[in-house]
Amino acid sequence: QASFLPVSRFLATRLAALGGPEAKPLPWPLAPVTEAAPPRGRHLVCVSRLVEGKGLVDTVVLAGRLRLNLTVVGEGPARADAERVAQQLGVKVCWRGQLDRASARRELASAAAAVLLPSGPEGLGLCLLEAASVGTPVIGRARGGTPEAVGAGVVLPKNVDISAVDLSAVHTLLADPTAGRRALAWVQSVHHPRACLAALDAVLRAQGG
Repeated sequence: QASFLPVSRFLATRLAALGGPEAKPLPWPLAPVTEAAPPRGRHLVCVSRLVEGKGLVDTVVLAGRLRLNLTVVGEGPARADAERVAQQLGVKVCWRGQLDRASARRELASAAAAVLLPSGPEGLGLCLLEAASVGTPVIGRARGGTPEAVGAGVVLPKNVDISAVDLSAVHTLLADPTAGRRALAWVQSVHHPRACLAALDAVLRAQGG
């Protein structure tokens, strides 16, 4: 009998809604990062495919409200609209294009915070987990499985305009010198390979495997 192993409660719920079997979500495994982190900057970073539903324009708006520069890693057709909004708001954006994983991780490690503000049903938000794994605080939105990847970060509400949403929690996160360490501690406790193997073993035992 086939087993389904969704990586978020959101995906497990979607699977059940499609008539699939009940499935226990398992954490996505992330190996510990051993290389030294670069000095942390005072800018935001977004690592994503630049397509509709990823909330790139909202990320630009957030950077503008925080008066921070933004680095974007990824490529796609949504870049044009984001560039237009960035120019209108006076937000400086560094477009890094498509990078390999190691280079993308370095971009995540050098930022003040990583941001993912999907407007659609994001399955998990892997880039936020990657950010936390290098000790970078994260900011997400309450869409799909994204909150499950935020951990010790900040989750913004899903149905509030980014230009009007209360950013008190974000300002507190950015000013907290322990935010990166708390992000790292959370992701290691939940997504370290040992923790993931233990969770998988528990599922297999429950299934008689």
